[in-house]
Amino acid sequence: MAMNQHLNRCFRRNPQLESTAALGDTVLMSINPDTGDVNGNYILNELSSRIWDLLDGHNTVADLREVVVREYAVDPDTALKDLVTLLGDWEYEGIVQEL
Repeated sequence: MAMNQHLNRCFRRNPQLESTAALGDTVLMSINPDTGDVNGNYILNELSSRIWDLLDGHNTVADLREVVVREYAVDPDTALKDLVTLLGDWEYEGIVQEL
């Protein structure tokens, strides 16, 4: 799939994950609803945390790229490539869901 074909894709955060801010990062936790045990966790850096915050089910990859380019002074092609990689990894891990 060509990079530009990803621009209209839209993702949302997995509603089964809990998130909390910790020292400028975001910690995601998968909690077993039956036992309350933590099944796994992820620590997101500042940029990943910003992307996580934008994954509301309405922002497209193009919207995310625009924010990354504007706020982090990254060129559009690099931003898109990195977003596609990150979102693909997160989708594989069950952190996000494509709509």
